[in-house]
Amino acid sequence: MVTLNKMTLFIFFHFFLGLKIYSQNLNKIIETDTIYVLFKQTKNKQIYIPTNNKKWAEYHFVFKNSRFTPVLFYHTPKTPEEKTEKKSFLKKKKDILIDYDHLINLFSFQGAQQLFLNKKKIYIIDNKDINCFTIKLKEVKIIDYFQTPDD
Repeated sequence: MVTLNKMTLFIFFHFFLGLKIYSQNLNKIIETDTIYVLFKQTKNKQIYIPTNNKKWAEYHFVFKNSRFTPVLFYHTPKTPEEKTEKKSFLKKKKDILIDYDHLINLFSFQGAQQLFLNKKKIYIIDNKDINCFTIKLKEVKIIDYFQTPDD
């Protein structure tokens, strides 16, 4: 009986402590002007589309309720910034780093779109570009599906 009470208390505190830490990270993600997005190619959720020109690439994040309008990032010669960082960079920037699972759990399609449109810089960290000691960051832009021609 004592073990059950201890276990219940442990779960209770772990749950509420986890919520507090999670919400702090969410606020940091929303307030920062630069965000880092972890990308891992999967069949239906995260899709990488290379083009014939190696300088262009598209990264799609598919949401459950918006299958036909994914959040679409693109890397072009106009957004040429690519930089290499030490792997410890991931630990330093963990508060402003988001992956697919967190993105779809925290935001709707429109919420994610708005989050990224408000950022000055967005960097994709492709899982294929993470090596033993270094990672490659690619600056990307997001397509605004709701932009009018007058904007």
